[in-house]
Amino acid sequence: MHKDLWLKEFKKEESVGVAIDAGKLGKRSYLTSSIMCATSQLKPMPLETFPNFTGTKVAYEHALSHITDFLKRFYQIDVAGFVADNLRVQWSALASVLENAPEHLAIPCGCHTFHLCLNDARKLCPKFDKFCQNVELFSKIFSSKPVASRLGGGCPTVCLTRWTNLYDIASWIVFHVESIVDFLVSADVREVPEIHEHIEGIVKVLFVYAPSLVSFLTAFKLLSQKLESDNITIAQVFPYTLSALISTQEVMHQDLQPFYDILKTQMDQRMYQTKHGYIQYALFVFTYIGREFHRMKNSQKREALELIKTKYNLMHCEQDCLKKANAILNHQKIKNLTSAELKRKFTDVISKTT
Repeated sequence: MHKDLWLKEFKKEESVGVAIDAGKLGKRSYLTSSIMCATSQLKPMPLETFPNFTGTKVAYEHALSHITDFLKRFYQIDVAGFVADNLRVQWSALASVLENAPEHLAIPCGCHTFHLCLNDARKLCPKFDKFCQNVELFSKIFSSKPVASRLGGGCPTVCLTRWTNLYDIASWIVFHVESIVDFLVSADVREVPEIHEHIEGIVKVLFVYAPSLVSFLTAFKLLSQKLESDNITIAQVFPYTLSALISTQEVMHQDLQPFYDILKTQMDQRMYQTKHGYIQYALFVFTYIGREFHRMKNSQKREALELIKTKYNLMHCEQDCLKKANAILNHQKIKNLTSAELKRKFTDVISKTT
């Protein structure tokens, strides 16, 4: 009954979209679908779940056709567009469905698109990959029970499918850096041999890698949150993504400039040189601010970027973790310890007999 009433509310809207997302619970695969309208006050609503989902093109085609037919037949709702991940099988199925409905739009998930750019750029930049590998190794060690029990909580674990996972790990390290240092110079550290083996890398993570990643990924963390919010429209994806790039260049640590250049190239290709990028930009240009930006971007590039930064600002609230990360990078001291002093005190603790 509740679902029926909500769908009747969606029927009143001029256009609605459907988002699909494939997942797995234990060993069982499933496909979820939700109905939404970004230009209304209606919250997205779960539509239908397909259990034991095989993930084939035929399975996607069946699910998509079932959803559109159901909404049209029982509620006279025409689906205006679909939101999906960038999986090839999904797009292949969407292409087949859209052949019979060319007026529909299929737009890739903005978070997933950025995540692909980040992964591609990481492969092309060994220095950044080293940052990431050390932070991920730190996560493995400091999320283990022996360490977590002594710190009163463990580091977030590595999750390859979570958009903000790398930021979540790095920010946890920055926020807990004092308690981590206390642990490293305590007698308890002798009970965790993995720390002895990787102490050089751990110190680098504390003083360089984690705070650098926080400075680099903060704007993209906020971008992911914005793109996952209820009332984001397709026309806002381009300007918010561009705003994240602008803010990142302003606040990131200078050592990551080469990686920023690679990532920006990857994102520019998707924003300006793909069909979906063209659609997102065109829909942005249909807005008042978009038209102003389009007029300015060739002759007044700096002013155009300033317009985006002002109107689509992601960094409007105080970012405590970013401030702390910059303090670590600028002073290279934690609890009056430099990285060299920390290693010396750690060595002193380890060398003592129990």
